Amino acid sequence: MHRSELTLNLSLVSRNVELLMKKLDGAELWAVVKANAYGHGAIPVARAALEVGASALCVATLNEGLSLRNVMPGERIIVMGPLSPHDIAIAREAKLECVAHTDEMVELLAAQVDFHLKINTGLNRWGIESPPVTSNGRLVGVMSQFATDGDPDITSRQLAAFLDVSANSTGAVRHIANSCAAWLFPETQLDAVRSGCTLVGFPPTPDVDFGIRPTLRWTSYLAQVRRVSPGETIGYEGSYRVPKNTIMGLIPVGYADGFNVNLVGTHVLVGDARAQVVSVYMDAMCVILDRKLPTGTPVTLVGDGITFADHAKNAAIDSWEISAGLVDDARRTLRRIVD
Repeated sequence: MHRSELTLNLSLVSRNVELLMKKLDGAELWAVVKANAYGHGAIPVARAALEVGASALCVATLNEGLSLRNVMPGERIIVMGPLSPHDIAIAREAKLECVAHTDEMVELLAAQVDFHLKINTGLNRWGIESPPVTSNGRLVGVMSQFATDGDPDITSRQLAAFLDVSANSTGAVRHIANSCAAWLFPETQLDAVRSGCTLVGFPPTPDVDFGIRPTLRWTSYLAQVRRVSPGETIGYEGSYRVPKNTIMGLIPVGYADGFNVNLVGTHVLVGDARAQVVSVYMDAMCVILDRKLPTGTPVTLVGDGITFADHAKNAAIDSWEISAGLVDDARRTLRRIVD
């Protein structure tokens, strides 16, 4: 028996993709499905995005690319992370496109695989320090990444630097925009837009209602109920002291399952009532109940009005930091549901 279940609504994934596609002015949409599509399931999200009109898939690692290639033999797949010489040979056999972040990688990739050149325009993560770009071997793309979401000045400076460096990249696809940039600053769309979080339900920016809908539901059940008295404690090191006669419940999901230990204080649904999480263990969490409930009572961790964003606010992190940590110990199901 699985301790929790993750249900992906493919209809909402398709709807989110369609919303973003409508914002593109001639640019291709490339679906970023790294980290198992931010915990939502790389293969089903990729298929849904491709069905609606995405023309390529982007991942971070070779293994992610190979997993997709095994079930999608004809799709364009780009591995955006660093690769060893051994990895490059495997990527070549699998017909995966690669990304060069250094001069050394350019030399390794140019004669072997179709590759993209990544330029550092300000994020200071992966990328070559603004070299002049010319046609080079099997160069098929030039890319960069914005350092911020929604800041017009930083976005403008990075875009200008990227356009200057990539001006001579004849025939190469230029791509720098993510969902937020493409939506708020259409001039950044260029030839292709890389979108990941938005496809699975995280808005480009929380300040604007874009119509993007969450796509994942996470459920479990109440495994144990007990009464605790005032002054007793719950959790390691007595982290929560009970202020009054209290009914507590245990849910068999913890931080090893992806429910971050920093989410203490957030709320989940037990039955039809919200319950505060007061302790998170490796494979369980404790909640405070408003009444005695039977074991087996359904629990909603995400869904029915409770979102990853709600949990993230409590921990002062981004929503996808939680979802990307979801593990495959949960039962995963797919649904096509239109609300």
